[in-house]
Amino acid sequence: SYGPAVGHPIIRGHTGNRVGILQNGVGTTDVANQSPDHAESIELSFAKRVEIVRGPASLLYGSGAIGGVVNVIDGRIPETVPETLQGFVEQTYNNNDSENRSVFSLEGGSGNFAFHVDGFTRSSDDVEIPKFAIDEFSVEALEELLHGDEEHEEEEEEEVENTKGFIGNSNAESDGGSLGFSFVGDSGFVGFSVSKLDNEYGLPPGSHSHGHEEEHGDEDHGDEDHGDEDHGDEDHAEGEHEEEGEVEFVRLTMEKTRYDLRGGLNFNSGFIDSLRVSLSQTDYEHDEIEFFEDGDSVVGTTYSNEGYEGRFVVTHRPIGAWTGVAGIQITDNEFEATGEEGFIPLSDIENLGFFAFEQYEAERFNVELGFRYDSNQVKAGRCESDENEVSVSGSVLYEINDSSNVFFGLTSAARTPSVEELF
Repeated sequence: SYGPAVGHPIIRGHTGNRVGILQNGVGTTDVANQSPDHAESIELSFAKRVEIVRGPASLLYGSGAIGGVVNVIDGRIPETVPETLQGFVEQTYNNNDSENRSVFSLEGGSGNFAFHVDGFTRSSDDVEIPKFAIDEFSVEALEELLHGDEEHEEEEEEEVENTKGFIGNSNAESDGGSLGFSFVGDSGFVGFSVSKLDNEYGLPPGSHSHGHEEEHGDEDHGDEDHGDEDHGDEDHAEGEHEEEGEVEFVRLTMEKTRYDLRGGLNFNSGFIDSLRVSLSQTDYEHDEIEFFEDGDSVVGTTYSNEGYEGRFVVTHRPIGAWTGVAGIQITDNEFEATGEEGFIPLSDIENLGFFAFEQYEAERFNVELGFRYDSNQVKAGRCESDENEVSVSGSVLYEINDSSNVFFGLTSAARTPSVEELF
């Protein structure tokens, strides 16, 4: 419903805050879970592989991931030194929406030094379809089912312009890239990367309700924070469009910069087999720009999320057929939504998590056990919340033969509420 630029994974019927989205094992620190029209801030063009984690192992990344975890691994920080210079160049074209996508990636190194560099650009026009974008007959049938013969009141939403042969405002542009390097030794590695992502996309008519409704009155929409030379915000700050509700379409402009530091150390003896540390800092912001019939535009809402995340994971050596890991996860985010849909003030969100995972593998048996403890603190204006939760999970898989198995799993998971759910 929100166009080709927006897609949220759904695992076993779960989505949003119940599915974890990771980049190289660390959270994305965006606002994709705040609303279904917010795109994920991950570019899949560089993915070396995508992991889907379910069951007890999902507790390694968060108690909220009851549905599962999607982990995109892109190798931006090399963990080994390539023997030769390697890379690829890719150019694709989609005749439906005239999409052009250019991608390149290059990896190399010498001695103990390795590097990685990549970049992409993508642009597309409106998606072509054979008939109308909105099935008006079905919409009317749904309204009749919900409201019967009741007459709609004056605040009824304005009629949405339908399109035939294409989905209006479904065009998009995106570009970005990353640079990473690492120093690799006999016992481990340490590396750093910086990445940038810019994304602009539209929401098809009928998929949003960003019009200046009458209930907003003359409230300040935070337009003065964005400068008026790009969007003409000052001209609209007095609310000249508010009463008429004549927003023609909405576009989102996203900017994200991310810094990652990652390292690993292998031990030759002892109970501890390896130690891995991941630290990330992310600065995310997107504007929801409302374009009016007269050609003017205004930033309706701005979302920002700036935060840090750290993971410290220890792997122990096998104990018989048992293997496992334990670790600590720390996050500290500052989230804010200002403007027309500014329903959350500047909020400080801190989380401390302890997790452990053990796995037993035999010829026909596979047993998994997971544990996680989370302490979450949220401060939003004068409101505060301090929540602690414990999650446990276990599963047994028995292979009857090469084509049949029996699986049993039991999970008790508790997710601390997010800031928009609390306040």
